[in-house]
Amino acid sequence: MRYCATPAGRVAYATVGSGPPLLLDTGWVTHLTGQLDLFSFGAFTERLAERFTLIRYDKPGCGLSDTGGADLSFDGQVAAALAVADAARADRFSLFGASQGGQVAAAIAARHPERVAALAVYGTCATGADQAPAEVRDSILALVRANWGLGSKMLAGIFIPGPTPEEVAALTRLQRAAALAETASQLLGAYYGTDIRGLLPAIRARTAVLHREADPATRFELGREVATLVPGAALVPLPGTSHLFYHGDWKPVLDALLGFLPEPACPGPRLTGRELEVAALVAEGLTNHDPPPADDGIPAHLLGGSGDVAWACLAGRARDRLHTGRHQVRGAGPAARPRRELPRVRGARARAHSLAGPRPAPGPVDRGWRASGARHVAAALRRAAPATFLRFVPGMIREARR
Repeated sequence: MRYCATPAGRVAYATVGSGPPLLLDTGWVTHLTGQLDLFSFGAFTERLAERFTLIRYDKPGCGLSDTGGADLSFDGQVAAALAVADAARADRFSLFGASQGGQVAAAIAARHPERVAALAVYGTCATGADQAPAEVRDSILALVRANWGLGSKMLAGIFIPGPTPEEVAALTRLQRAAALAETASQLLGAYYGTDIRGLLPAIRARTAVLHREADPATRFELGREVATLVPGAALVPLPGTSHLFYHGDWKPVLDALLGFLPEPACPGPRLTGRELEVAALVAEGLTNHDPPPADDGIPAHLLGGSGDVAWACLAGRARDRLHTGRHQVRGAGPAARPRRELPRVRGARARAHSLAGPRPAPGPVDRGWRASGARHVAAALRRAAPATFLRFVPGMIREARR
């Protein structure tokens, strides 16, 4: 956990995982450590961290952030989120915002399109006042200010319909640890008073609006309005009644989110032009039946077993980059990956034959196809760049064993 200065006050934040950055705003009141033990929040974020560098933070005035003098306004929350991204060195990132955090995430995407790769919101609305009539909103805010214990229990029943006593106790305990009564009231009042309908049409990032169809806290039609106002947004209806994405049947929410967010690029060092040329031999279908170069000089233990698999993976990566300019999208078929002319490889190409041939469909067969010719690639790459040869092997083996 770390701290960073923001225009809204000093904020606590944490990063976990590896991969492209994903900034998470869970909404209303937060507690960096306490939320990890609340329902399935820890499991949910752990799965996200398998694919992304997950950036979480406590809102100004909440949890482990400084409580004195915090700016709890909507614009203050937006400024704090951007400052956290800066502190985490995330120049460009994806966003996942839930409930009130969905409004914050949408505002960032609209005002700073150059920084947002993709936007996913859950259980949010365009206009906070639409969640309940004015007299109901005023009564909730008054109860939270006057008696935070009763107020937190009442809100627990709104967020989780028909909760068990244990669920009420857990959520109430977290809410009261996350914020003082006045802070909770001000943040909830800011949510009720925020209208982002004017910002939503300005969003240019790929957007998915996730919403449980029976959410009583923020009705499904409010999520549908958000999807309607964001150009090209996808509305993803989900089963369930809980307003909390990590409560109840949380796996459909996670699956929808992971299915939408960009697939992380294949880890590992970049391939040089020469390395791409050599790996292209296997990418085009070179087999072990082709005569190897007479001067390979490769030790037997580097040519067999895991070495073959390692260079097969290298060939697969090269093939994907040569055909699409980016890492292969998982599950995409040949039709989804337009082909383009492969670079000519002098010398090595002249020695090879039967390079052309139909490219097999992705799947288990693909790995076997990649494995053919691995010795040739290893030999040529070792001659061209010995240091690179040894540097690539461990990472490629790990990738092959997934």
